[in-house]
Amino acid sequence: MTTHLFENINRLSDDELVERVRSGHYGEEAHAIAVDILKNRSIEIPNVEPNYIKTKIPLYKSNPIWFWTMVSVAVTMISRLIKQMLQT
Repeated sequence: MTTHLFENINRLSDDELVERVRSGHYGEEAHAIAVDILKNRSIEIPNVEPNYIKTKIPLYKSNPIWFWTMVSVAVTMISRLIKQMLQT
């Protein structure tokens, strides 16, 4: 069980692992394994923060192509609707 757990935790990137340790995501055994992995990677071990919330990336930054495509579609639709209403 611990080798499987070690393999799964070791697959995470440094940032993901630090976030999960900081948020208290793991139980005792998994936390000990995560701390060992961080030590092996020479990364400072963060303190567990009980109310830690992962920062959210806004939609326009996480998916800029889709966001601006949808914004341009909405602006185009509204402008065509306004032009059509003014013509009638």
